[in-house]
Amino acid sequence: MKKNYLFIFISILLFTVVSANELVNWEYWYGKDFMRFSFMLSDEFEYNIVEMEDERLFVLDIKAEYKDETKFKNIDKGNVESIRIGAFKKDILRVVIKLKFINEVKVYKASKKVNGNHMVFVDVDDYYAGKDIKIDNNIFTVTLDPGHGGFDPGAHNSSLGINEKDLCLDIVWKIKWIFDNIADSRFNIKLTRDDDIYIPLKKRTAISNSYRSNLFLSIHADSSYNKEAYGASFYHYSTESSSKEANWVAYKENNEFIEESVKASDDIDKILGDIMTNRVIRDSSVFSGVIKNVFNENSVKIHGRGVFSADFRVLEDSSCPASLIEVGFISNDDECKKLLSNKYRYDLAKSIVCAIINYYNKVNGKQEEVVVLPEVVVSDKTEELLIDRMLNTFCIKSDYLVFKNKRGNI
Repeated sequence: MKKNYLFIFISILLFTVVSANELVNWEYWYGKDFMRFSFMLSDEFEYNIVEMEDERLFVLDIKAEYKDETKFKNIDKGNVESIRIGAFKKDILRVVIKLKFINEVKVYKASKKVNGNHMVFVDVDDYYAGKDIKIDNNIFTVTLDPGHGGFDPGAHNSSLGINEKDLCLDIVWKIKWIFDNIADSRFNIKLTRDDDIYIPLKKRTAISNSYRSNLFLSIHADSSYNKEAYGASFYHYSTESSSKEANWVAYKENNEFIEESVKASDDIDKILGDIMTNRVIRDSSVFSGVIKNVFNENSVKIHGRGVFSADFRVLEDSSCPASLIEVGFISNDDECKKLLSNKYRYDLAKSIVCAIINYYNKVNGKQEEVVVLPEVVVSDKTEELLIDRMLNTFCIKSDYLVFKNKRGNI
């Protein structure tokens, strides 16, 4: 009997030790105008944002054990001065981030496990009240947003092993490369992400607004239960969906991996507007129509009538005209194979560049111009790419785009 009691006691003890929630790892990363801290925990957890008298101190308490010594790191980058991590109580992990300026800090909790861990992210923005943002009215700023990213793959084609996030990033790289090489001083091209990282939907719009963008464009690839669905489609924001299909697309794209909490200060110079004005919605519709027309002219197949509207979170708070493009259906094997073509994606990028320039001319009362794009040799290595499954290295970071009559790679 004593042996049985001993066995039960040891089992309970082991279970208690194993089940204790602990910090597995933490890291930080500096993105476009913000610093991200990621905390990985072994089990489900709760957290609390602690209000401090010194508003430059952001304090986050996480219900988890922390057995190591208190860690302090001087960062001095962006709007972050330093971070301190330690045990506040036996089962409370406390994170203290010291800011340089009073600013908005957002906390995102992953609603799904990432690599077997539960995660919470803290984003500290660089822009703050009083920051000197110079606006050149002669420059047309376009922010390009590659959909999904990081632990959010977006739509997935299992038979070809391709993720939406990679296709989107590659097309955006190509668009920026074209603008960089036509050297048109009228345009300033910004990206919400230029690597395989996750950025929350609202954050993408905030990045665009912080650049004082004239145009915001989110690039995606569609998916459908109907394996025959084919073609590109174009969306703008509306509180009411233009069709059941548009409502379904918005539902998919609005489905995030995170739950969001915000600690904001009244002193912050708010970049996001409260609502989109009727003018912005109207101009967004016009831009979506311009893209559709260019795709038609370049013989890119259009899905249905092409232009739709729905309640897209990524477009909702945009202070400038904003559109979301679904470049094709990744769920359709035939179209997905086309999207795997480096040349086809370059052609899509050229069409989008032409649409941006056409829209610029339209809103400035100018005639459409013949857009001269850089002549390049676009190689297609689809078979090789299907082996390594890597689309992130397609474009400028490899030798897939090479100038004609010019030595070397781009």
